[in-house]
Amino acid sequence: MDDITSYAPMERKAIVGEREITVRNLIPVFNSQEERELMGKKVQDGLYRVFHKYMSKSVS
Repeated sequence: MDDITSYAPMERKAIVGEREITVRNLIPVFNSQEERELMGKKVQDGLYRVFHKYMSKSVS
């Protein structure tokens, strides 16, 4: 797995009230399905730790 990830730009326009807003995103491009799944798992684990930390405090 390379340390350098390439990104593909994605742009869309949305209407909010009377204004048109341009939303620009950068979507990571992975070399393989395994790399995609690994990175997804890392993100999922990180989010779980954050939510678990704050939910544990609110329940106590």
